[in-house]
Amino acid sequence: MIHFKRFPSQVISVGVFSLVLIACSSLYSTPSRAFDLAAFKTQLADGSATVEVHGIDTVNNRYVVTARGSSFFDYQHFALLGSTSDVWTTIKGLKRHDKIKLRGQLTTEARPFLHINASEVAMVTPYSENLGKYEYKVKLPDDLLGRSSLIGKVHASHGDGKMLVVDYNGTILPVLVPASHQTAAKAIARGDIVKISYELRDRPTQITHLNLKEEAGALEVLEAISAQHGKTVEYSGDLVLFPKSPQVLFNVFAFQKVLADQQTLEYTIVNFDSPELFERIRSKLQAAWDGSTIAAVNDRNKLLKRGLVVTVKGTVNFQDPNQANPQVIVQRLEDVTIR
Repeated sequence: MIHFKRFPSQVISVGVFSLVLIACSSLYSTPSRAFDLAAFKTQLADGSATVEVHGIDTVNNRYVVTARGSSFFDYQHFALLGSTSDVWTTIKGLKRHDKIKLRGQLTTEARPFLHINASEVAMVTPYSENLGKYEYKVKLPDDLLGRSSLIGKVHASHGDGKMLVVDYNGTILPVLVPASHQTAAKAIARGDIVKISYELRDRPTQITHLNLKEEAGALEVLEAISAQHGKTVEYSGDLVLFPKSPQVLFNVFAFQKVLADQQTLEYTIVNFDSPELFERIRSKLQAAWDGSTIAAVNDRNKLLKRGLVVTVKGTVNFQDPNQANPQVIVQRLEDVTIR
């Protein structure tokens, strides 16, 4: 579960609180511990399992859905597979945030990240927002052949460190972790920059998976995001917009910071003490966004204006290793400047 500082109790609502969830980056995130898997398996069997599309990579054939229980915070993510060519065709036509209904079964519960083999996929509610096409830079497995290491950004850790999910130049890679490195992998936070030594797995053949090597030094943290928590900072980066969606009530802004080895990470710009100040900050950033002639590009599930630079003074908030994005908490409107 992601932990956040909250607005004062007299103004807090489920809707306002949900806007800061910013589950912005896509595939393979960490599940809630409260999710009722047994009930969901029953729903899959009778065709009543309703899920939301969480992440899509049509180039590399990866699809992830989110199933929710009785509350927004009671959820689990699953990889989605098709049992027939017709079902695969339907899956490939889906968009992020589409709500769909599934019939099928889990392939096995032994995996650190569970997979649904769907025999039926039906649209419930399509999502209308169009961010434009995202151009994937990585071709799998070609770009991983002839080498044995890479540097990427951690997207999630699953199964008590048995699997890391690594963002490599915008493409998500599942990395199976041997026992010798699982304690270290479990301690790694989302957004950390890591160097991994790997081998390509023989199976599955359709979707590229990696094995982390067992040798010492195969998993190295180059930059740990949790070390920034609580620090007063002045950071700058290109302005990012997370459009309103089923998870976010209205547009929320961030900046894209360059980290180790030219990796990038989005820091959302927030205030938790004053809804009025938060609204003024968003209005200031929205005006800058709308007034800029720089073309917005789809930077995988978010919009980015390269060259529209925002400088933010505030305190870094990163309280949970599974937090979707670090935040910079701003206390004054003048601590946000745009150039």
